[in-house]
Amino acid sequence: MSRLAIVVAVTACASAPRSPGLVLADPVEVIAASPSDGFWFPYVLYVPTGSAGKTDLLVEPNNTGTTNDDFDVHLRSAIVTAEGSTNSIGHFVAREAGLPLLVPAFPRPAALPLVYTHALDRDTMLVDHPPLRRLDLQLVAMIDDARRRLAGRQILVGERVLLTGFSASAAFVNRFTFLHPELVRGVAAGALGVPMLPIAELDGRTLDYPLGVHDYGAFTGTSFAAARLREIPQFVYVGELDENDPVQSDDAFSETERETVYAVLGRKKFPDRWERCHEIYERAGMNATFKAYAGIGHGTNRAINLDVAAFFRRLTRL
Repeated sequence: MSRLAIVVAVTACASAPRSPGLVLADPVEVIAASPSDGFWFPYVLYVPTGSAGKTDLLVEPNNTGTTNDDFDVHLRSAIVTAEGSTNSIGHFVAREAGLPLLVPAFPRPAALPLVYTHALDRDTMLVDHPPLRRLDLQLVAMIDDARRRLAGRQILVGERVLLTGFSASAAFVNRFTFLHPELVRGVAAGALGVPMLPIAELDGRTLDYPLGVHDYGAFTGTSFAAARLREIPQFVYVGELDENDPVQSDDAFSETERETVYAVLGRKKFPDRWERCHEIYERAGMNATFKAYAGIGHGTNRAINLDVAAFFRRLTRL
C-alpha cells in the first residue's frame, strides 16, 4: 500500500461516524476528531457520576493488542477501556478516586506493521505526515480539549495530568512523561519491557529514543529536562512471572535497539533487566517506586489495581 493510500485510509476511518454497533455505557462519551484543534482521531471520556469541582484528569492510552486497518476495532477497544468492561486499570482508578478519564482512540494500522503507535515507539515518532504525525502532541491537544469540556461542567482539572498504562500503553505513558514532563503530575506503568532511561549513554553505547535521551532535542526542540523529570512520582511494576517481552518483537524494537538492550541491560526481562533499570533510575535520582508482584504474569489483579489507585490517591491529596 502506498503512503498516500495509507494516509487516505487512516484519515477516512478516523473521520467516519461511529458504527451503529458501538453502544456506549453512561457516563462514557466519544469526542470526535478535530484536526483544527490538533487531534486527528477521537477520544473517549469517562466522567464518574458525581464528579465536580477541582480534580485531576487521568489518561490511559488505548492498547488494542493487535494491528488492524478497521478503525472501529481500535475505537471499540478504547471505549471498552474507558467503560472498564475489561480489566482496565484506568477505569478502576477513575471510579475509585472519582477522576475523569481520557482514553485516546489511536489506530494501529496493519498497513504499517512496524509503526507501533500504541507504544509510541521510534517509528511512530518519526512519522512526518498527518494523520499519524506526532501522536504525543495529538494527545496533548486532546487533554486541552477535555479540560475545556470539563470546565463547562464545572469540573476543573489541573494543568498536569495523571498517566497510567499497562504493557504497550505503559511504554506510551513512560515515553510521554520523558517528552512532556511539564504536563505530568504522576505516572503508573506496568509490564514495561524497558523503561526509557534518563541517560544518554551506557557502557559506551548511545541511547537514542526510546531507550534513552541522547537525541532528545530532535523530538522536543529542547535539552533534556532532567530536574523536572526527577520531580515526577512514578510507580513502575511488573509480575515476576511475566514472560511477555516486547524487546523480542520487531514491531516494538528494531534490531539495533534490541542489540543495545541485550548488551547493556540483559536479555532476561525479569529479574536481570528489571533490576538493572531500577538501579539506573535510583542512581539518576528519579522519584520512582519499582515493585514486583510474586505469582503474577502478564496481567494485574485487584491487589495491583488497588496499589495503583492508592498511588494516585496520594497524589490527588497533595
